[in-house]
Amino acid sequence: MQKYKIKIQNMEEKLSDKIIANAISAYLMIFISGLFLLNNTNKNIDNEFVK
Repeated sequence: MQKYKIKIQNMEEKLSDKIIANAISAYLMIFISGLFLLNNTNKNIDNEFVK
């Protein structure tokens, strides 16, 4: 019974690590795409002012 409990605990820890890793990668992707969008809008605004 004790071994079984430890196995479940290990599985839960691995799962939570995976969830954290996924959350971090999702956040990074949103952050990078946000920077990219900001960069593009700034270029467009500059172009509008130049005209």
